[in-house]
Amino acid sequence: MDISDRIRIIRKNTGLNQTLFGEKLGISRSVIKNIELNVYKTGIPENIVKLICCKFNVNENWLKMGIGEMYVETEDFILSQLKNTYNLSDLEYKILTAYLKLDTSQRKAVEKFIADILKSEPQTIKVAARGNNSKVINIKKSDVEEDMKNYVPPENL
Repeated sequence: MDISDRIRIIRKNTGLNQTLFGEKLGISRSVIKNIELNVYKTGIPENIVKLICCKFNVNENWLKMGIGEMYVETEDFILSQLKNTYNLSDLEYKILTAYLKLDTSQRKAVEKFIADILKSEPQTIKVAARGNNSKVINIKKSDVEEDMKNYVPPENL
């Protein structure tokens, strides 16, 4: 196995096609294709090797010579893998990162807050009106329930 094969393995591990892998590195799909086909007889440019190692936390010795572990597993790398695996938005990634930096008591407070949200019913109901004044408004659920108890349908329907 040579460096071209190892780069293909990295790309496939990321779940990216050649175009998206190239975009992450700031290079074209054709460059990635040529690398994977081992077209560069003088070797893959060093700046591309360094870029792959930096962007994907790849062990440079493994990439160049197949020595050692494939990845340098840092906290940032693990979180980046989660972001890629679960297609997290930048905001979701920031939320996850911030949560993991909290101390135990802060995490417990966040867990309680989320648990309360998950077990509670919505307290408002969205209602859309028809006619010239159409808009969506929020009405308290308790008000709707009370109105329904007192509702008397018109007799001439």
